[in-house]
Amino acid sequence: MPTAQTIALFMSAGLALNLTPGPDMLFVAAQGTGGGRRAGAGYLLYLGGRALLRPQPLGEAAAPARSRGSAMLFFLAFVPRFVDPRRGPAAGQVVLLGMLLNTTGLMVNAAVGWLASRATDWIRVRPGRAGTLQRVTGGVFVPLGLRLALLERH
Repeated sequence: MPTAQTIALFMSAGLALNLTPGPDMLFVAAQGTGGGRRAGAGYLLYLGGRALLRPQPLGEAAAPARSRGSAMLFFLAFVPRFVDPRRGPAAGQVVLLGMLLNTTGLMVNAAVGWLASRATDWIRVRPGRAGTLQRVTGGVFVPLGLRLALLERH
């Protein structure tokens, strides 16, 4: 098992990565603003139930091959830096670190969904605030859209 210091360093790096805005964060924010917490929670329950009751073979995953490949490449480049073969089986350490990375991602996305839901409630109290939120959202979405468009070209 990795040392407590290694886990703390990994969690810090993973949290920084999970806080970087991306498509997952945009989706969660949209779910939080569009339908509130119930819609975001319902969608997660649907996905979880579908995965439990009707699992797909690994070759039929919904994500495009390029997206999966990029994620796998990143994971394989990032995680082994925190694996110490002297501390036990490397496979067990990779699984543990992967679970921790997913846990921080879940926490960040849950917070984003909750904050988006609260922002929607804030707007409903004073409808004039909607324009401000739309400008802020546009100021976030446009650079992210440009980033995604530029990444697809490479």
